[in-house]
Amino acid sequence: MGKGALAPCPRLIEDVTKMGDAILGLVAQEMGAKAPRWLAIRNVSDPRIKAEGTLKQQEQAAALIYRGFGRWSTVCSAITCWASIVAEP
Repeated sequence: MGKGALAPCPRLIEDVTKMGDAILGLVAQEMGAKAPRWLAIRNVSDPRIKAEGTLKQQEQAAALIYRGFGRWSTVCSAITCWASIVAEP
């Protein structure tokens, strides 16, 4: 965990994800040394989808993943968040 945990966020709108962790990374990067410690844990039910095909096709691929694994991926993400907080000194 810590500052700059993710690669620098892109500034081109077509490369930016709609998920909040991308914005958090951008803001933390711009804050530099003043940025608080942070960690982004992505729920696999909200997968990164390759920018291939139409937006509708990308939405359909994400929906299939969510229908199949949404509940359990959320449980795993919650446990991972809890463990990350407990492990923080």
